Amino acid sequence: MVRHAAGSSLGGGWAPAGVSQPEHFGAVGDGITDDTAALIRWMEHGGEMSADGTYLVAYAGADAGGAYARLLNDVDFFAGPNCRFVAGEGLDNDILRYTAELSVYNVGKRPSIVWRGGVIDSTLQANSTIIPNSTAYPPIRPGASTTTDGLYILGWVQIGDAYFSALDSVTVEGVTFTSGDHWQTAGGDSQLFISGAKSTTVRDNEFVAGRDCGFYGSGLPSGEMPEWTCSVVDNVFRACNWGGAIKRQPRNLVMIGNRGINTPQMLVLSGLSGAGGTGGVIANNVGEQAWQVVRMDDVSGVECYGNVSINHGPLLADGSTPMQVYTAYNTVVRMQGCRECRVHDNILASVNPAAAGTERMVVHLNKGDFGPTTHCDVYDNRAFAGTTVIEERQDEADFNRFWGNGGPDAVVTPVILRGTSSINRDALTLWSSATTATTGTTETIELRAATVRARKLVRSGDAVTFTATGNASGTAGSKRITLRVGSSTVNFPLVAGEFEWVADGTVTTTGTSLRVVLRLVTSTGQSFVRSITAGYTPGAEWPITVSGGLTQAADTLTCTALRIS
Repeated sequence: MVRHAAGSSLGGGWAPAGVSQPEHFGAVGDGITDDTAALIRWMEHGGEMSADGTYLVAYAGADAGGAYARLLNDVDFFAGPNCRFVAGEGLDNDILRYTAELSVYNVGKRPSIVWRGGVIDSTLQANSTIIPNSTAYPPIRPGASTTTDGLYILGWVQIGDAYFSALDSVTVEGVTFTSGDHWQTAGGDSQLFISGAKSTTVRDNEFVAGRDCGFYGSGLPSGEMPEWTCSVVDNVFRACNWGGAIKRQPRNLVMIGNRGINTPQMLVLSGLSGAGGTGGVIANNVGEQAWQVVRMDDVSGVECYGNVSINHGPLLADGSTPMQVYTAYNTVVRMQGCRECRVHDNILASVNPAAAGTERMVVHLNKGDFGPTTHCDVYDNRAFAGTTVIEERQDEADFNRFWGNGGPDAVVTPVILRGTSSINRDALTLWSSATTATTGTTETIELRAATVRARKLVRSGDAVTFTATGNASGTAGSKRITLRVGSSTVNFPLVAGEFEWVADGTVTTTGTSLRVVLRLVTSTGQSFVRSITAGYTPGAEWPITVSGGLTQAADTLTCTALRIS
């Protein structure tokens, strides 16, 4: 593979011998001359390619023009330091477009594309007919074409009513895509579109002011494509409407280390579940001034963690006015119709109240147009601003499990749980003081029980605390408080008289054991401390039970509350 090199006097004076340049096919590269025809010949030649001029793809009217090339060979392109592909004013088509050929597919040849470096400039391009929010924010250069993308790669072929991948792999890295200063006033449509490639890698690119989105990746128009893998890593999306959008069922998805700046919907995933247990990782992405950092629609088997929103809330092109259309469901991670996903350790760090509105949260679960969100684990997500950490919509999400979600701010609401069969393992186990669990008996009877949530005690040093409160009445005999943690039981000494009591404890993992320290204190001055060691299974649930016994039937013993934290 040819890397950046210099020193030849061929053609454009940039690449070494054997590397084709647009100038070899008649391009001028001065930014004034229309180089469209020469670019098509150069693109179809393929092989090792380079360019270092400013190549104008000029205006040619609706559904005409653009450097539309057939994908006949492998493409291995690297840009020189001065390389730019620029749309002429009003270009109503894609700037650079590759289309897979059935003739190549039929002989068993599936090309690959590697495209490295350079600038693709859509600033003066016409907007397509399908850009989002066109009513609220009309396009500044209305066009007639359905797509006016920067680099468009169509990697599938149609045979009858079926579609097939005709492109082995596409890698796009180190490219700057620009459409102006802000999506609201930008030219063009999507900046990079890739469809039908068996493997897609988009990394280390910068997308500026994408009117629809920066990168749009897709499988086949219809039918499953289980071999499709897609990697979107270390890209920057700046003032785009959407950052990266992936649709139609990749088998393995990786979206890591991307950054969005004033990009309302930074990463959008839709229609992934049809590949039969999609799987994938969306991790450590950072959004600044976002509406939703990660949006997952109809997704299964994805792990989403470590994503952060800073100064939450997008702004319009003037840099101060909040957006009018992205107001509800302001969230770091939005899940619509998702199944069997793990969403954890995501953070809402700070908000712009004017732009973020009042409805803001770390994770939001609903169904949208995709059926309910079910059987997902949502845990250890954090909010560092007045907000809700988790919200589950009524009748739109159910059978999910939540634990460890919260934040330091006193006004944070950890979980709003509306699914009737969902489980919040952080819910406090509390009862009112009117509850009397036992009266008039000499037997030891369970007063209250609660469970340490699963996965809380996993590593050495993990800990939970609990507190039980109650009172004893009657002077006929003595009373005994018993605490049971897991399968281990501690009977505190008998205490006579009437009194209020508090029993508390700490359960800490030490290697393969649990160390439990228990204490009982009464309002009449008694205090007892006990410790036990017990085996445990990391990640399992652990019951904690408070029981009481009486020596005389005339007395009563009550547990008013039991709380685990």
